[in-house]
Amino acid sequence: MFACTACGTLLSPEAWVPEEWELLELRKAGPSGALFRARHRLTDEAVDLLSLAGVRTDTPDFVAWFRQEIRFLRPLTSPGIVRLLYAGVHAGNPWLALEPAPARTLGDLLDARPRP
Repeated sequence: MFACTACGTLLSPEAWVPEEWELLELRKAGPSGALFRARHRLTDEAVDLLSLAGVRTDTPDFVAWFRQEIRFLRPLTSPGIVRLLYAGVHAGNPWLALEPAPARTLGDLLDARPRP
């Protein structure tokens, strides 16, 4: 169980993601989903796992849109873009496994800049 970072409500996210992912830490949560640090149980690969809640996945329009987004995002590589590694739908909840992002905010990056 994890507590929502926005409202404190207890979440049971294990039902949102496939069992091959172990959820290690809740990074952020809100009404539209949650972002976790996770580990693939077989490969030991660390990812940021984004689980979307409240999205209707049972419509042909959603399925087409989700597939299109995955096909578009998967090949993108750039130093400024977090790479999409895996994606799927589990128990009606879409999820994305992303390259782990540094736990820094824009403010952290701005503070680290050299000052004139």
